[in-house]
Amino acid sequence: LKTGYVNDFMRYTDKVNSNDDNYSIDSKSKTNRYIADINYRYYCSHIISFDFGSNYNLLIGNLDNYGKTVKENNVALYSGLRLKFKKFISNLSFRKEFVENLDPKIQFSGGLRYAAIKNRFEIKSSYSDKFRVPDFNEKYWIPGGNANLEPEYGWGSDLGFEYTLFNKDSFNTCYL
Repeated sequence: LKTGYVNDFMRYTDKVNSNDDNYSIDSKSKTNRYIADINYRYYCSHIISFDFGSNYNLLIGNLDNYGKTVKENNVALYSGLRLKFKKFISNLSFRKEFVENLDPKIQFSGGLRYAAIKNRFEIKSSYSDKFRVPDFNEKYWIPGGNANLEPEYGWGSDLGFEYTLFNKDSFNTCYL
């Protein structure tokens, strides 16, 4: 279980001319973010484990240029499965976000790691769906914010190789 609080103050100023006494733009933004996260991991055996959890974010912004307070609630539920068998480790996870006035699809991610040469060479691959809600700056910042921005959707994947030149036992003695 984790919880947190973040307080931010940002100010953007601009002058038409550097010699001016007054700002042509004086934008202030104050935000408070309350965060909570809970995660539970269950080991069925040394081969299989499950994760279940939830995230909660409450963002409250006092935006002087808009003359109002804006609130956003975001809740997410997730679960995951990890399998470890001989030289293979695989994981699958699912995440569902609950955002006001939006209904994003369930996000999926998965990965596979193969230890081709134990403690020396691994092959890794992963895929994940992406979802991101525009932040307060993108929506409300003066100048340039757009309160009607849509969320971003996408995906990412990678393939990688890892070779360990020296293992940790190679450096267990230090000479000065």
